[in-house]
Amino acid sequence: GRRLHELVVELIRSHVARMSDVAVLEVKVLELEKTIEHEAAITQSLTEQFDASGVREEALVRELSSIRDESSHFKTAGESEKRSLRAQVMRLERELSVSLMTAERERRAAEEAAKQVAL
Repeated sequence: GRRLHELVVELIRSHVARMSDVAVLEVKVLELEKTIEHEAAITQSLTEQFDASGVREEALVRELSSIRDESSHFKTAGESEKRSLRAQVMRLERELSVSLMTAERERRAAEEAAKQVAL
């Protein structure tokens, strides 16, 4: 009788300990799900920023191309017009370069943020 009672008590203790482990794991799973949702939100935001910078780059490339086309038609135009077009082309090239660097920085920041969240 006594041995059976001890076995039942031990079984109950072991069951309670397992249930406690399960509860701890459930909390950890919830925390992980929250972290994943947060990471997804960050990734989405960075993706949108990256896409927006891509749209800006495409617009600059189109404008640059159009100015280069105009420039070819103005070969016979006066030197002052040529200087003005050259200045515009240089300005757009600088803007495009900055935009490309910004997009690269944003991409690196996205990767770094993803790494941090993964840790």
